[in-house]
Amino acid sequence: MGIAPILVERIYETIAEINRQGTTILLVEQNARAGLRLSSHGVVMESGRVRLSGSGREVLENPEIGALYLGGAVGAG
Repeated sequence: MGIAPILVERIYETIAEINRQGTTILLVEQNARAGLRLSSHGVVMESGRVRLSGSGREVLENPEIGALYLGGAVGAG
C-alpha cells in the first residue's frame, strides 16, 4: 500500500529475477492478482484452512475463488 506503481513493478521484476536464478520465494501479497500472476504455486486460505491450492494460474482462474476474493475470475487470455 502506498508504494508508487513504478516501484511496485520494479519489486515484482526483482522477485521474478531472483526466482529465475533458483531461489524459492514465499510471497504474501495483499494484491492477490499480482501475486498469483507471478507465482508458480498459490494457496488461498480461509479461517486458517487451505481453501484452494494449485498453480498460480489455476488459483487465479478458479471461478469460485475469483468471485469470493478477487472480484471475479481472470480469463485464460
